[in-house]
Amino acid sequence: MLRVVAVGLTLGLGALCGCGSDTVSPVPNQRQFLPVGGEDQAAFILHPVPLPLAVMVKNGDGSAAPNINIDWAVKTGGGTLSSTRAVTDAGGIASVTWTLGYELGTQSVTADAPGLSVLPLTFSATGRPLPIVLQNTGSGWNMALVDTTNVSGVLASIWGAGPSNVFAVGKCQATPLDMRYNGSVWTVPACSARAPGGSAFVHQYTSVWGNSASDVFAVRQYRRTMSSMAAIDHFDGQSWTESYIRQCSGQCGLAAHAVWTGAPSSAIAVGDSGTILRYNGASWNPEPSGTTAHLTAIWGAGASGPVFAVGDAGTIIINNGAGWTAQTSGTTQPLYAVWGTSGSDVFAVGGAGTILHYDGTSWTSQSSGSTESLRGLWGSSGSSVYAVGDATTILRYNGSSWAAETVNAFTNPSMNLTAVWGATSSNIIAVGQPR
Repeated sequence: MLRVVAVGLTLGLGALCGCGSDTVSPVPNQRQFLPVGGEDQAAFILHPVPLPLAVMVKNGDGSAAPNINIDWAVKTGGGTLSSTRAVTDAGGIASVTWTLGYELGTQSVTADAPGLSVLPLTFSATGRPLPIVLQNTGSGWNMALVDTTNVSGVLASIWGAGPSNVFAVGKCQATPLDMRYNGSVWTVPACSARAPGGSAFVHQYTSVWGNSASDVFAVRQYRRTMSSMAAIDHFDGQSWTESYIRQCSGQCGLAAHAVWTGAPSSAIAVGDSGTILRYNGASWNPEPSGTTAHLTAIWGAGASGPVFAVGDAGTIIINNGAGWTAQTSGTTQPLYAVWGTSGSDVFAVGGAGTILHYDGTSWTSQSSGSTESLRGLWGSSGSSVYAVGDATTILRYNGSSWAAETVNAFTNPSMNLTAVWGATSSNIIAVGQPR
């Protein structure tokens, strides 16, 4: 009768052939080493995979083997692990968390038990490109564009002349980035290699606004450790040209952060230390703002309506056609965006979930239900307004209160949203950068 021997129990050669000595040398039970969790996952690059990687060690009799050292190592992809050595617990299991590296596609990690005569185990995961654009076409928010070229795309601002003429600007590594959306496809220009000079080097677009698809302005900034530059570029429907530039050495304030235009041959830009520049169709000229606060955003109620600028420490200034004057905001939080439907229906958002509303007379606070910084504003009417911000925060105002909206995705993308714009109430685009 054939007897089945348990897996892992090894007999000596003498016992099999009956030759040599009558004594059988004892052989220790061979342990098993197997994966028990975390295989074949997927996640955004630079983000953790959903489940920990886990292995189990069993004794030859099938019981758990505790206190076994397991060495973990990133094999490909350049990711990181919560630990490079883990010890099996009472159940014989050891686990680590894995944050994927920068490479798109397959990445891998190995687990080895150096004290056992077993082969290392390999865990694989797919690194997916990072999202930089979300879109809501009436059925909820979804990822609309991911960084498939893996160039660290960051979008700071968005504006459109219509559903098929949308401009989004920001940066990709060392290059200012301007993208176009024709209603179905995004055109993304090639980007340069990583920035020279490391993290001290920043060259980017920070704001975009226009009158038509052939009359668009964008603010461009360049920073290095000992120099900075602010420029305003103009798009005529064919190409971008520089219409303003200011450079300085040392740590000086930037002359422009944001731009708004309400009519052809007319635009206003705001920047550090209360800087305001007005375009007359031929040149940009400074005008007094009455403040030394850094101004970060601007919006106006048409060609002849009031214009609002907001900035640090709750600063709000208004120009009704007779110069700039300060308004009481009631907050000391920084304000990052301003938008409205008219001169008497204006919203401003900023740090720690701050939302303010202006009724033509005064600003009052509104409850956002969020503590995240809010950085972008747009609406189709006074009863349908969107605010976006850090940690994929999307809020909608229905005319009486603000409520959070979520992203429909296989993995909720973690983004810091910086701007939002819509062609209609059922075609809205939010842009930003991955967290």
